[in-house]
Amino acid sequence: MALFGRTTQQRGASRYLVEFKAGRMTMEGKTVKADPRAGIVYIIKSEEDSLLHFCWKERAAATAEDDLIVFANDVELKKVPQCKDGRVFVLKVKETGRKLFYWIQEPDAAKDDENLKKVSEYLAGKTPPRNAAGAGAEGGGLPADLQAMGIGAQNS
Repeated sequence: MALFGRTTQQRGASRYLVEFKAGRMTMEGKTVKADPRAGIVYIIKSEEDSLLHFCWKERAAATAEDDLIVFANDVELKKVPQCKDGRVFVLKVKETGRKLFYWIQEPDAAKDDENLKKVSEYLAGKTPPRNAAGAGAEGGGLPADLQAMGIGAQNS
């Protein structure tokens, strides 16, 4: 249904290309401070404009607070090595020098590098292979997209 479509889709199979729990951070002078809200970072190819979006939203919110349309190689994503007591990364807009900081809130740090690599690949204009649960032989395509929407044959 159009009225509830976005909320319903988010409860079922994710329509995001990549997503993980992360909070925002703000720059205060030369210090970066964590926003305590529980959030999520995700990459989505918008149905409205067919463009790639890097987004952050509070987990309970319906809309993103940060929604950046990104083109291949316009931004770069890097871990912040100066942060020794957390898992912080920065999204830097190359043309303007704008920096957006986030801290990973996933309980298991083992997937941090994998998630950041996937985000970086999408931001660079590449399509990383999908995991086995959501991928066909070619790592995506119509069958995988239909399966992600809950449509199609289920093999047992």
